Amino acid sequence: MRTWNYDEGWGVIDSPETPGGCWIHATTPSTKTRVGLDPGRRVYFEWERLPGKGVQDGFGFVATDAWYVGEEPYRRPQGLSTGAFSTSLTITFDDDPDHKAHRIASRGEQVLTATWIARQGVHVVSSDLPDAWVNALGRIGRDLNVRQYGGVIEQIDWVAEYEPDSGYVFLLSDVTVLGSGPSGLGMSGSGAQIDDEEESVVVCIADLVQDQVARAHVAWPWGDTGGFMTPRLVDAVAVWSDKVGGQRVIGSLERHTV
Repeated sequence: MRTWNYDEGWGVIDSPETPGGCWIHATTPSTKTRVGLDPGRRVYFEWERLPGKGVQDGFGFVATDAWYVGEEPYRRPQGLSTGAFSTSLTITFDDDPDHKAHRIASRGEQVLTATWIARQGVHVVSSDLPDAWVNALGRIGRDLNVRQYGGVIEQIDWVAEYEPDSGYVFLLSDVTVLGSGPSGLGMSGSGAQIDDEEESVVVCIADLVQDQVARAHVAWPWGDTGGFMTPRLVDAVAVWSDKVGGQRVIGSLERHTV
């Protein structure tokens, strides 16, 4: 492990197979902590090359999983009350470089189903959630129409599950990219409280959807100066932030300006 940026939640892994370094996000490692990976420690990791000439913070490789040498990959248990991912979803890898997400029956209560289709927008099939969640999906849906890099997203199917014991809602995404079949329902990241304000829900959903889109080999949303834009809460407003500090309110993205 070369380095870890604790402020921004990402680090760099060095290996002969990933010249120049491999970028890794804080939600990726299969370890007991979501804080990060310790610089200097040896890790096993799975990686993908970004499509075309894509780069993330200057790196052409992105890790899809990682864990410390000498430890088994850690899969998060049920019943966490911290907001960490706690549905019974597991990601497995086989000998083929293209990994697949396999869904195991969840214990959460299904509280929303919805679909986003390119150029048509979001259709909510059913929802028992507060309006903030439906509004948040609509804002994400508007931004999904632009700034895709490395592929074209055709459709995303969503299922939200609620854990009564913790009060958290977790959004799972099934991403279909042009020329490929559905990726399968999955998520990697954190949930939000069912009664959170809309802006907090928007940031949570944006992060989860962005991660699943990336696992389908599409970079979204792509900044004007290259690299992913990152969802953040700034002055109580959900925004996309690019690598040079530019910000746009989530739900108002336009096409590339350069």
